[in-house]
Amino acid sequence: MAAGFSATSKRSPVRGFGPCLSASVPEPTGHGDSCTFRIAYPHEVARYLVFKGSVAIEGISLTIANLTDDYFEIAVIPKTLEVTNFSQLEPGDEVNLEVDVIAKYVERILSVRSTGS
Repeated sequence: MAAGFSATSKRSPVRGFGPCLSASVPEPTGHGDSCTFRIAYPHEVARYLVFKGSVAIEGISLTIANLTDDYFEIAVIPKTLEVTNFSQLEPGDEVNLEVDVIAKYVERILSVRSTGS
């Protein structure tokens, strides 16, 4: 199982969703020097994910390159593979998933507006 890390940098646009036990890593596909990873995610995370938005996997902030109702894909460049644990991920590994904190702020604002609180 891959080690989980937490994105705690104040500059990071993502903040903890906690361990995402349903996220799984299939065999990455190669595109030249980069790899694409497909990450299955739990339904309750869907509202925080947007195409070209930010997501952190294993504490590494990345851009969502493709998004479906069941999974999203990220493209990982060779340098990222070299300096992170992505090269050690195996198909089926669980990963830590963190979502864009701005999405959580928007959700909270809309919630307060709708309830009048």
